[in-house]
Amino acid sequence: MGDDRRYRPADLLRKLREEHIDGHVYRGESGIFPAPLWPSKYRAAFSSAQPITLSTGATYRGSDGEFFFCLPVRRDPHRGADPAAYHALMQREQLRYLCMSHIRNALGYALAEAMFQQAGWSSEGIDVSYDPLVAMSFALTTWDARGGHLRPRENPAVIYRWTVDDRSWTLDDLRAHNFYSCPSFVPTRSICRLLQRGTASSFRESVARYKDAIGWNLLEFDLDAVQGRRPFELISLPEAWMTDSRVERQAAGLIIPDQSRPEVLAELARRDDLGMMCDDARDDRGDRVPVGRVLSGGSFVENVAARPGVERFLVDVSSSKGIEEASPISPDVLLPTTDASFDLLANWISPYYAPAVQYGTMPLEVGQIFIDPIALWTALGEPEPERQFSR
Repeated sequence: MGDDRRYRPADLLRKLREEHIDGHVYRGESGIFPAPLWPSKYRAAFSSAQPITLSTGATYRGSDGEFFFCLPVRRDPHRGADPAAYHALMQREQLRYLCMSHIRNALGYALAEAMFQQAGWSSEGIDVSYDPLVAMSFALTTWDARGGHLRPRENPAVIYRWTVDDRSWTLDDLRAHNFYSCPSFVPTRSICRLLQRGTASSFRESVARYKDAIGWNLLEFDLDAVQGRRPFELISLPEAWMTDSRVERQAAGLIIPDQSRPEVLAELARRDDLGMMCDDARDDRGDRVPVGRVLSGGSFVENVAARPGVERFLVDVSSSKGIEEASPISPDVLLPTTDASFDLLANWISPYYAPAVQYGTMPLEVGQIFIDPIALWTALGEPEPERQFSR
């Protein structure tokens, strides 16, 4: 549901605070961007030019909103002008997906996705906040290579408001959920508060104990045995998490878009409203590609901005005074350059492969790309993987 009125930032913030109820979460965007509103994982992928609706039985989480088709292939930012650069980019993406798959196996789907989002990796969720001031601060901020800036501009910013199922999770819930069973809303802040607190050194020691407990190496690790039994009670976050972490400062949550089930694609192929892929998806003759031709290679992903019940508010950002009146949180406060989520994602790859390469190395085949394991975790930049994957 859209509201075409352009609100002064302070007036909209007051309205959102007065109307706030349990279950309201918010997201601020610095402008109005083309649909769909997708997680970072899908934004650079080839997608359909128009959405379709799906029945609730055709999706994992029973959503009945708007879905765009997505191919798991990254668009070429060079548009064919630099094949070598595109190949290097695809190799980097293969590395990223391989490493993230391992970390999901280690930490479980929900916790891993929440940490990927906070560390700036390409997660499968849309980050949202319980606090309308956080969403307003992101809406008022524009970003470039030097960071965030509170600058006036002509086009409006946007704030989305969802009403989610914000039931409390337990560690058993965190253990139980995988991609298929995970609810659409992941209460990032509250699940992190389930974990113990300690010092910075006890945090590192606790992660080491956790790795030992799950047998974290390719010779011992058994995903089936670990699923539903991950010993999260062993992890002790640093005490500073409660004041300094991105999760706490952003009052963070995560919305997971729904997806089509693979078994319904054959039925969907008979529909006549699938349309065409995006303009830069072309065949060998230069013609645009119908979605039906590539249906077996991807899935339909929900546009969470079009979810039934979502509300959209336009923010007037044309005045420096109007921006200042809202007292936005500084970008440096919302996104500190160091964060424990970086450390929780670090140093998983080399210990996993260490038994296989202790007497030398062998290449790994990932799709059509061969990767030396040493190069794999060197590329991660461990122990600070955000330098590799947060760009």
